Amino acid sequence: MPALFWLIAAVLIILFIASPFLHQNSQGHLSNSSRRRSYDQADQLIRTAGSELLRGLNDQAYSHYRQARDLASAAHLYFLAAEANYGMAEVHERNQAFQSAAQCLREILATRTYLDQEKPGYAQMMANKLAALEAKIAEAKN
Repeated sequence: MPALFWLIAAVLIILFIASPFLHQNSQGHLSNSSRRRSYDQADQLIRTAGSELLRGLNDQAYSHYRQARDLASAAHLYFLAAEANYGMAEVHERNQAFQSAAQCLREILATRTYLDQEKPGYAQMMANKLAALEAKIAEAKN
């Protein structure tokens, strides 16, 4: 009987110690397998949205870009979130909603530190796009 008690105690201790690593680590980040699934899902949504955007299906594209952004952001996949935000900005720009497009670009630039690590030059390209869009907004006001 005491051996069974110690066996159960050992299993409980192992489960208690390992449980944070089964789904999330101690900082609340997703495990590698969950992060990989999120990456794959967000990437597929972005591809679908891009195809829809090319076919002029702006509402469907926007919906898929938004889903991808939310999924990527939750998994701390900053570059994919940036790509989804850029797609949303493109949809807004097509719909002449320049302020909303600019906001999407600002959201991208809020993660500039991470983007510069993953894709050097990407954040600067987005900053240039934002500057051009803001000039267009200012011109429209005049």
